[in-house]
Amino acid sequence: MWNEDRELWLKLKSLFVEGGKGSMIIVTTRSQTVAKITGTHPPLFLKGLDSQKSQELFSRVAF
Repeated sequence: MWNEDRELWLKLKSLFVEGGKGSMIIVTTRSQTVAKITGTHPPLFLKGLDSQKSQELFSRVAF
């Protein structure tokens, strides 16, 4: 998710109110602002893969 407009997020979020019991939404973003806007849980910040790990992952998935 890239949009940092809180009002747009609230409109989108309202569409999911009728979800099934126990349903969850996973939001992925690089923006700390978006993480704060969506916020029901503390954000988990991940580091990127180094070049070697990226190549290993690509090789496993692509071939």
